[in-house]
Amino acid sequence: MLRGVRRKDIQYFLKWLDDPEISKPLDRYLPMSEIGEENWILEIERKKDVIVFTIVDKKTREPIGNCGFHKIDFKNQRAEVGILIGREYWGKGYGSEALELLISYGFAQLNLNSIASLVVSSNERSLRLHKKVGFKVQGRMRDSIFVDNEFHDMLYLDILRSAWQRRRATIKNKTLF
Repeated sequence: MLRGVRRKDIQYFLKWLDDPEISKPLDRYLPMSEIGEENWILEIERKKDVIVFTIVDKKTREPIGNCGFHKIDFKNQRAEVGILIGREYWGKGYGSEALELLISYGFAQLNLNSIASLVVSSNERSLRLHKKVGFKVQGRMRDSIFVDNEFHDMLYLDILRSAWQRRRATIKNKTLF
């Protein structure tokens, strides 16, 4: 499930961001600190174009990741999404369930028409996740991110409300929102 970010989530965020397998494709190269994360939480609370959620395991109530909208443009009804899942939770379906909930919220509650995401071309796990929930690759920014001492392409993916509605209509007996 998704809930608002709380200060006590910082310990989890720092643990995940300290994991090189998670942080490498995030375009971050500076170490994260508790104060930095606290400032980030305060900043997102003030911004009108950012909404971030903590992803929580329904059974244990433990945080397993975070996701959210960035660059929300209410006039043009579009936004970008990002998602981070702790490595110990990879491969269990949490990412696709959280991203489904997030895009459903974006279309149903925020009245978005288009939701985009940028994915490092070498991040096959993230690319599979986005495609699984209906995102399509729309473009490529060549050699635009430096990871592991080499340049990689960034892929621009998006999903439109109309595609989400068609996809949602084909899923039987599953609540997405």
